Amino acid sequence: VTCGCFSFIGAGAVLAMLPGSFITWIIVLGVVAVFLIIGAAFSPSIPVGRRKYSTDDTRVFADAAFAAAGYVEAGEGEIPQQSLQQAVAYASRLASGDAQLANSYMAMFSRGEAEYQSKLNDVLNLLHRDSRMRYFLLNMISDIATADLNISQSELQRFVEVAGILGVGASEAQQILRSNLQFKAFTSS
Repeated sequence: VTCGCFSFIGAGAVLAMLPGSFITWIIVLGVVAVFLIIGAAFSPSIPVGRRKYSTDDTRVFADAAFAAAGYVEAGEGEIPQQSLQQAVAYASRLASGDAQLANSYMAMFSRGEAEYQSKLNDVLNLLHRDSRMRYFLLNMISDIATADLNISQSELQRFVEVAGILGVGASEAQQILRSNLQFKAFTSS
């Protein structure tokens, strides 16, 4: 953890010398930190803090994230190609080369509208033991939802609903979406 902190301080010092606003770089560093933590949290061999997740726990988290992301994206009607590609990329990374597991995650994404509530309920018990995971889940869902650089009103409402189930308020949920959207808009320009 200490080494990671020094890495972020060093990265922050380098970024401070580059052109751009301070707030923009804070957002960039925040999103990078979230992705590093998500990767650590979903890897059964890397403990997050003192908590090491079993393969079963990892699967519960992943199923909940993909089901909820599928539910949020279904709110847009037809799922944008960019969001589908982002979901496939997550499925591939989380499955660590296991094509059958990646396909299972994508099937959960497709069935999200029907299964998101039960899958989120499955993860609630784990969140009592490690509440930080709710933000990792929401950031992953938000990352998929914002892949097309657009959030429809229906997607926003569904994301806020998912966040509420996970114990996160509407204003905080909206801030997560805005941060991801701003980061993507910044990096795509």
